[in-house]
Amino acid sequence: ADLVEVGPFTAAAVDEIIRNGFRVTERRAGVLPGRIFDFTAGHPYRTMQLADAAWRTVAVGEQASPQHWTAALQLLRHETHLACEAIFSGLRPAEQATMRLLAHGDPVFGTMADTLALSSGSAQHALESLLAAGDLTESDGHRRVVDPVLADWIRRRFPR
Repeated sequence: ADLVEVGPFTAAAVDEIIRNGFRVTERRAGVLPGRIFDFTAGHPYRTMQLADAAWRTVAVGEQASPQHWTAALQLLRHETHLACEAIFSGLRPAEQATMRLLAHGDPVFGTMADTLALSSGSAQHALESLLAAGDLTESDGHRRVVDPVLADWIRRRFPR
């Protein structure tokens, strides 16, 4: 089998997929498509996983509300907590520090890195390793954690 790279869904695609899925099961998506896209940035797997969690919170005949969004996000976080913990625990210390910084949108070199005892050399090596493994992506010089659920878990687990 060949590996096929699937890029992120567009906001329009997320909206269409979720609204159609809700409609055929006699639910109304309400605010969910936009909130799901904002959270997942169109990450295909996480978008579908969060859409499923959201769908499970909305009863037949009901329209999704902000409370359903809150419940869906809480459900997803509960269901993915242990997996995120395992993924993060499997990283080397410099990779963990790098992921922590990037999940918060901080640079991996400088004051914040110093607070995590992350040297420039270790940060550079961690960046290369995490990019090669597909845990990070880089676009226009901006690096970010690929998995939005893992990034969310890191921000909640390691607040600033």
